[in-house]
Amino acid sequence: MIKLIHNSFSFEDPTISILHPGDIPFTKMASEMTDYIKGIKPEKNKTKVIILALGAFECYGGNRNGDAFEETQLKKRHHTFVDHGHLYKHHVNKDPNKSYGGIDKSIYNPRMKRVELLATIDNCKAPDIVQKLESNMDVPVSMACRVPYDICSICGKKSKSVSQYCDHLKNEMTKIYPDGRQVLAMNPNPTFFDLSFVFRPADRIAYVLKKVASFGVVPSAVLANEEGLSELDYMDKSEAPMQKLSLLRKLSDIEKEVEGIIGKLHPETNREKLILEDAPKALTGDDSIVLDLNEKDPKKLLGGLARCGVIVKPRTFVKILTKKDGDLSPYLPGIFSKLLDLPGLLQSSVFDFSPFDTFSLTRPLKDRLLSDLSLFSSPSARRMLKVTIVKPSRPQMEVFPGGYSISDSSGFGGAVIKSSSVQDGETLALAYAMYKLGALSIINERDDLLAPVLATVQNYIKS
Repeated sequence: MIKLIHNSFSFEDPTISILHPGDIPFTKMASEMTDYIKGIKPEKNKTKVIILALGAFECYGGNRNGDAFEETQLKKRHHTFVDHGHLYKHHVNKDPNKSYGGIDKSIYNPRMKRVELLATIDNCKAPDIVQKLESNMDVPVSMACRVPYDICSICGKKSKSVSQYCDHLKNEMTKIYPDGRQVLAMNPNPTFFDLSFVFRPADRIAYVLKKVASFGVVPSAVLANEEGLSELDYMDKSEAPMQKLSLLRKLSDIEKEVEGIIGKLHPETNREKLILEDAPKALTGDDSIVLDLNEKDPKKLLGGLARCGVIVKPRTFVKILTKKDGDLSPYLPGIFSKLLDLPGLLQSSVFDFSPFDTFSLTRPLKDRLLSDLSLFSSPSARRMLKVTIVKPSRPQMEVFPGGYSISDSSGFGGAVIKSSSVQDGETLALAYAMYKLGALSIINERDDLLAPVLATVQNYIKS
């Protein structure tokens, strides 16, 4: 998740100050920073500045957009400003070569409970900023950071995107309850990669104010999206993740077409209820035979089936990985679009199948898999002649047995799906979507056009 963090913490010192030779701007500055400053020499056409970036939640609370950073996290992660950060204007941060300066030093000040930065501005690239600072004018700054998820301060729900927000973060951001608790998004393990000077023209300011008036507190992840900051821009650009991203975008588009068709047939149906019951086996297939195959390695089993064009149904997928029974149907409509909001998962290789991920099949069994279950165009077309789509029902949400989380570590089975104390069917649904991406990557080696459509339709059928 990418967030745009406005510096709205109530420091008693100015947020940004020019550092003059031999000058210590703040009496309560961290001693480590003052010692570092004493060794700095002036540089031609460079301006050194001290920036008070973030305050710890325990002392300053959250900012005006409802973001909070605990002291332990700031102590542990403030160094990412130096490791990854540069100075920009208006978060135009795709190319560090176009930055307006760099961040030389970061310190966590335990006395003032804040992060202090020493940065260098290139006078030739940003004369307007230097002039404002020299004139003692206010220069607003904000930061962009990446977090694996945020956590609701009230209910503890972890969300990897705004679409997963609980009602507290969605509707009550920054609200203070009678018992003193405030609704905030806590940000674990932040990686800061952008510190920007922000000057907005009047129309842009009016636009933001209008948005705030319409929606109340705007979450920082929404602000990042408004500025065009997307995790897709910062993910690994190597071939495998980009191929998966391309396929995922295609599946997301197919998903919208499927929902549009069902919506036209049954306009009263909500997206969460787009589940087709009693669909003919000609379309879904009875894949219970898969559970009887003599293959103990889940990755070899699923990889070998994919090479026959077979993508198992969600209930079978759950059975293979968890040895338990559970219905993922309520979580699957729109799952590819949800996965598109979590590009960090695309960089995991846990559901990538290699040529070695397969197992031995007898000829009769392989023929049966191909004819009855394969999504390859030829056998699918023969089965599709028998297909009729029935009216969607409104199934009750079933409690999934036990909670699970997706691990980014290599391996499969227990190494991928780990038990947790929280029941989360959506997490397993995302794992199922990642599995389908891996399987379709194999199926698409045959340039099969029908398989992605059938694999998407499969998500809208009661398993």
